[in-house]
Order: sequence, then C-alpha cells, then structure tokens
Amino acid sequence: MGSDVNAETFLSAVREEWDKAHGTIVVPAELELTHLEADGESLTLHVTDSAGSRFGWRTPLPAHMRSKNKTPGETGTPQHWALWEVLIPLVEELETNAATRLPPDIDGVRWISR
Repeated sequence: MGSDVNAETFLSAVREEWDKAHGTIVVPAELELTHLEADGESLTLHVTDSAGSRFGWRTPLPAHMRSKNKTPGETGTPQHWALWEVLIPLVEELETNAATRLPPDIDGVRWISR
C-alpha cells in the first residue's frame, strides 16, 4: 500500500518537470515560470512568454494518488501528472496563439481554461 501524496509533492513535481523540459520542444525556452502555488485543492501557475504576455493555468490536484514503489515519471506519480496534466496541455494551449485569443484580466493575466 502506498502513501498519500500532498500538495507540496505536486508543486515539487511541477518544478522538477518544468526544469527538465524547459528549453526543449515540450516547454520552449521563451516561456518563464513566474508563479506556482497550490491551495490544497488546485494548482495555479503563471508563465510569461518572450513578448511579456502573462498566462495563468489552474487545475485541480488529484484527489488521491499513490506513489510508493513507483519510479518518478512513471504513470501514477506526481511527476507524470505534472508533465501530462499540467505542462503539456498548457504549452499546447499557448501554441494556439493564446495571446490574441484570450483577453487579460485586471492583473494582466490571460487565463487558459481547462
């Protein structure tokens, strides 16, 4: 039986996967991770592109995930979730010309809906 994974584990997984993927085809070098937080139920991140446009992404944290006896990045781990449920969908949305499709909010953040 595995151990429960908390929000900090997911934040660490997103940071780790961002660092590994940044500057590759997965996360282009012109994107900068500027904000990352979890409130216990959801994860929020902000990125800035090379033009200075800011984008926000919010996604629910998995309600329950087990990770014991799994290699980081393997299906069912926080790293796998970070890559496939956060980073790849985020970058896919940004590649669809999000700066012109999405209006900024009062703080200048263009929120990408999931």
